[in-house]
Amino acid sequence: MIETDVLIVGAGISGLNLAGLLEEHSVNYRLLEKRSTIGKHGNRIVNMDVVKSLSLPESLIKYKIQEIRFVSPNGTKLERKDTAVRGVVVDLFDVEKMLADRISKTDTILFNQKAIEVNLKNNLLITQKEKFKFKLLIGAYGITNWASFESPKKVLCHSVQINTNNSYPITVFINSKAKGFYGWIMPLADDRVELGIGSYLSHNESAIKLKEKIFQMPGLEQFKGKKPLTESTGIIPVSIINNFYGGNFCLIGDANGGEAMMGASIHKCLDESKIACDSIVSMMQNKENYSKKFISAWTRKFYDDISEQQKMRKLLDETDDDNINAIFYKLTRKKLEGTGLINALFKNIVMSLRQSQEC
Repeated sequence: MIETDVLIVGAGISGLNLAGLLEEHSVNYRLLEKRSTIGKHGNRIVNMDVVKSLSLPESLIKYKIQEIRFVSPNGTKLERKDTAVRGVVVDLFDVEKMLADRISKTDTILFNQKAIEVNLKNNLLITQKEKFKFKLLIGAYGITNWASFESPKKVLCHSVQINTNNSYPITVFINSKAKGFYGWIMPLADDRVELGIGSYLSHNESAIKLKEKIFQMPGLEQFKGKKPLTESTGIIPVSIINNFYGGNFCLIGDANGGEAMMGASIHKCLDESKIACDSIVSMMQNKENYSKKFISAWTRKFYDDISEQQKMRKLLDETDDDNINAIFYKLTRKKLEGTGLINALFKNIVMSLRQSQEC
């Protein structure tokens, strides 16, 4: 049996970042990963705060974002541009590899360790290889539910990468074909894009049906018939679960859920791992209650924003395509509020929806 103060399950963004932070504070930990190596591919958008906090090297940036476009069901466009770079596209694999390389004590990361049983009462976790005794268990295992914790609301996503003859800005499609999420174009290079769609899980939904819906959206029909370079299907969490912390455990990153409008995000994984580290250090040094410390800091950081996103998501889900088209038409004829890109456009749309309901 291996004994450790902190046992982290899952070597993704949140688990790796937490491990690196704990190493800086000389905290005794082990990081378990069910795979044999670090790194899972997937394109993600991150803001400049994340770029700065990670000291992200230029070599890992696939595309710099200065423009965002939203498209309604009938093809009406809302656009925002900036002379400055407001975000970048990165490959999840590169970020995970970078975080892993920053951990000097590589023997603290144990591979091929799939958790099969956890006993919180006895502070015991069992994998197919070993038993682990812990003081604190941190679940950073993504959306996979292995410990009978509540499962977050999810959307099924399907994406394809294709070569193009032109460059495209980040484009978001608000459409009933993507109920619960949206469709998108994500530029990966001047001649390559990722096309994708996300929708609430249902008994009759499938990746094949989602793929068909991608090319039914106004603005994306032009890509129909293009040969995909790669295809990917996955699950994205879009809600926060209720029971993600307790006296001797805590779930962070995708394990406790995602944001209603943004889904799984690198910034949430990084922020939660930082909160977890601060709470662990206080527990070790000052004998403070971990759960109280963690949830207090988590609430200050996330609660208001996540609550607002849930309201926005509900409003969009309850709105039909005709109303979305009308709102977009209205917004094309007025000055948009705010200075941001993605968030500002979402807020303008939602504010107009609320006003239309109040009239």
